[in-house]
Amino acid sequence: MALLDDHALLAIHEPERLPALLAGPTRGLRQQVRTRLSKRQLFAAAGISSVRRGTGRPCIVCERLIETSTLEREVEGSGQLGVAHPDCYKIWREESALLKHRPAI
Repeated sequence: MALLDDHALLAIHEPERLPALLAGPTRGLRQQVRTRLSKRQLFAAAGISSVRRGTGRPCIVCERLIETSTLEREVEGSGQLGVAHPDCYKIWREESALLKHRPAI
């Protein structure tokens, strides 16, 4: 039996999201998040997050500073705390959810 890749799993479970994930400038960032999650260089964003004004700290996903004029998502997981831009958080959260459905290699 062939192993399904992430896009095949997404096509089965959430087909309406597939076109958006395959296109656009976020694809590279999405791949980086996927790689960092699989190597445990980034903890899974599976817990509760809070939203507030940016604090000027770096985003755990893209590593750019989160300006005080924008919002940030704060996530706690595995005894760690991370903040992310809302768009980065969305990718991080989606890839964290997909991680649970990936077959072990």
